[in-house]
Amino acid sequence: MARPDLLTLARLERRRDALEIDFTLDDRAFRKRYRWAEVDLPGLERRHGRDLLERIYFHIAAFEAIPMAGLRPRRLDFGPWARFATTELETLWRQVLHGVGGQWRWENGLADDSGPEWVGDRAAAVAAPGAVAPGEVASLCFNGGGKDSLVAMRLLERAGLAYATLAYSHSTYGDERLQHELIGGVERHCRPVRGHRQWVEDELWDAPAATAGEYAVSRPIVCETPISIFASLPLALAHGYRHLVLANERSADEGSFVWPATGEEVNHQWGKSFAAERLLDDYLRRHLLANVSYFSLLKPLWDVVIFHLLRAEGELVRATHSCSVTKPWCESCPKCVYVGLGFHAYLDRDVVDGLFTSNLFDRRENLEHYRGLLGLDRPKPFECVGEIGESRLAFEICRRRGFTGGAIDEWARRSDGFDPQRVAGRYLQVDEATSGLPGEVARAILPLMRAGAAAARGYVDSWF
Repeated sequence: MARPDLLTLARLERRRDALEIDFTLDDRAFRKRYRWAEVDLPGLERRHGRDLLERIYFHIAAFEAIPMAGLRPRRLDFGPWARFATTELETLWRQVLHGVGGQWRWENGLADDSGPEWVGDRAAAVAAPGAVAPGEVASLCFNGGGKDSLVAMRLLERAGLAYATLAYSHSTYGDERLQHELIGGVERHCRPVRGHRQWVEDELWDAPAATAGEYAVSRPIVCETPISIFASLPLALAHGYRHLVLANERSADEGSFVWPATGEEVNHQWGKSFAAERLLDDYLRRHLLANVSYFSLLKPLWDVVIFHLLRAEGELVRATHSCSVTKPWCESCPKCVYVGLGFHAYLDRDVVDGLFTSNLFDRRENLEHYRGLLGLDRPKPFECVGEIGESRLAFEICRRRGFTGGAIDEWARRSDGFDPQRVAGRYLQVDEATSGLPGEVARAILPLMRAGAAAARGYVDSWF
């Protein structure tokens, strides 16, 4: 099947509270639409200058071109918007494409694919960054309605740091009303100063398998986290947020395997990694908004400590969800079985009982997922899951807690030589070196993390 030739940014038009992005891939059109509540884009242009807002619009569109690059166009043309396409932006764009595209390149056997050629010359001038006027609250905390979002919001509250939240729906995840309803179920039990909503409609992702099949590739490239950072900037300008706070854990930095053809670690979660965080934060402050930083609050913590921190939330854990297939839980995807594993290992049994409709450990279709999580005969699944050592530790705790099922039985047969206390040592700490927390946030949050890690150590030691 012939490769498409030209991907073009055909239209980039802002409404009062929305941004519409049209791409054409040769003769086929794709539309992407962003809509924000409590944002007046023309008003922001009057306050901060049209050039700055148009640069932000363009950056959202430029990174939305990365999923489109997964359909393998030879060339990329930004049209009249190429006036914002600098050498520095192309460097970042290709770094992100390479990182988030590792899984895609491996699946399609495209070790040397470096993405489309950018048409035309790079913009000569690099405009100075703008700045937000500080608002009532410094931190905008992204809330996806999962365990990590809940822990991040609770840490901010315990540290006495006020925050607002951002919840967005995406058409790839189904009904937008259900998505916001589920996220709101967590947020209603927390104390944000304000809750923002954002909606993303994406024709490319409405039928990703069918679309990719037309172009003889496995799927488009996933670039959700980097895109979401640029898409939050209108909210930062509108309300004076200087911290864009995500809840990506340290566990996200481990890939599934090293690809012999390239020597790189293939990581489904690269967009959530500390490396990606540093790249995006540095670029954001140097080229777009000088006094806005992006960081993950939970980056110093592995999932072992995060799951244990959930113990304090009791029944509220039932309001969280993590499945990307059928919300809140499909009970048969790698993410469901991983989060369910952590819940069973670290939470009180009366909280976990009844949360799932079946015994996840005894579903035959889940056995392959568990083998991957445990590193038994196959690599770690391409999903947002923790490290293999964390899964092994959780399985051993579950076994000793008396949980049963086919996956537990297989682990018991194959776990000879596993030393839980040695493995736990890696995860029961606070990795302060891998942290982008600003000074005032670090001073308030890190002591709480150290206390949480110490409590988690006591819990783990109690089983061994």
